[in-house]
Amino acid sequence: MTGWVWLALLGLWLWPVAQAPAGEPYFVTAELSPVQSVVAGQQVSYIVTAYSDTVREVVLTPPVFDGMYQGDVRSVGSSATVGGKQYNVVTFAVTVYPWRSGVIDLPPAEVIFEGTVFADTEVRESNPVSVEVMAVPDTDGFSGLVGRHEADFEVLPVEAALGQPLTAVYRVRGTGYVDGLPAPVLALPDGWRAYLDPVQATSAFEGTIVVSEKTFRWRIIPDRAGALTVGMQPLTVYDLPTWAFVTLEVATVPVQIVPGPNGETVRASVQAALDNAGIGLPVPAALTPVADVPGWVWVSAPLWMGLAAMGVWSLRQGRAAAREQRRRTAFDKAQRALERLKNKTGESALRDIERAAAAYLSDKDAPMSDGLREALLTVESARYAPQVEGVAALAAGVLAALDEMECAEG
Repeated sequence: MTGWVWLALLGLWLWPVAQAPAGEPYFVTAELSPVQSVVAGQQVSYIVTAYSDTVREVVLTPPVFDGMYQGDVRSVGSSATVGGKQYNVVTFAVTVYPWRSGVIDLPPAEVIFEGTVFADTEVRESNPVSVEVMAVPDTDGFSGLVGRHEADFEVLPVEAALGQPLTAVYRVRGTGYVDGLPAPVLALPDGWRAYLDPVQATSAFEGTIVVSEKTFRWRIIPDRAGALTVGMQPLTVYDLPTWAFVTLEVATVPVQIVPGPNGETVRASVQAALDNAGIGLPVPAALTPVADVPGWVWVSAPLWMGLAAMGVWSLRQGRAAAREQRRRTAFDKAQRALERLKNKTGESALRDIERAAAAYLSDKDAPMSDGLREALLTVESARYAPQVEGVAALAAGVLAALDEMECAEG
């Protein structure tokens, strides 16, 4: 059936033959299909037909499609007889999508008939064409897609541990300008985060119609355990030939998030996020209690008592000095560690940023500030991005938060 449709359309494309200049060795015609009842966003074919009385390569330079998006181009070769003269025919079909209403005038296309050893290169222009485009009626939430469309949605896996990324996949397929569709909106539980992967778009001819498909993929990070759902906000399209708005709804997907490896059920803090990432902020160093002085010391000679007391004092003073030294050098050490990461990439660099911040908090024996918490959440989130790029900006954000803590300390 498809072959008959293609032949029928090819016959329509060749209708200008009857109006071709008789006896001309080369000529070119252009038309739009359809030319009536066209609405903004509808798929239209811009058809250029090149006739030559010799066999040669033919190159099309289409016009500037002002007011239209350009899609795929394909060509087909054939032959025809005009006024008793045989011609080699090349027909080009350029898929376009008008994006504005009103009359759209297209200037002539240019066709180059490549030279051969027996003939020179020839250049011809087609006739200009025009089409009147109607506006789509106003409605809330219109996606801009016009034509026949369908959509599907899935989430993989449907069961995962807390902190393990899920993948949501949404596909839209149809005859409209699918390639220009922005990413639709995921319907996620509050607190979940999603990161869009690179989008994929493909197109193929089904008979005489171009059918395009666009695939959106997100990495989703759940923030709590339980039985929850992931969905997609409905997409509104203008359906042809019914001339009515249609809502593409997809079923929500139930997912089961089980507790994390340490039994945690909520990722509510940086500490939990870092624990799930295998980092964890170290517990601030604490002084080891000094053992009680044995009783025999107190009943010994005053010399032994003095030596014991001096030893305890020296130990405490040494530890206090070491702790103070760590406090004084904490920022400089963190700054050196973060600056070494300027040209680093990958997940290991993200871990090094987190380690530098953790070491600072340990050395300073200080609580985490709100600014540092936000900077570390940004670092942790980057781990689930499609690709871990350079981490210079992330390291700079953490360093700025540490500097702010230093200034606040005075």
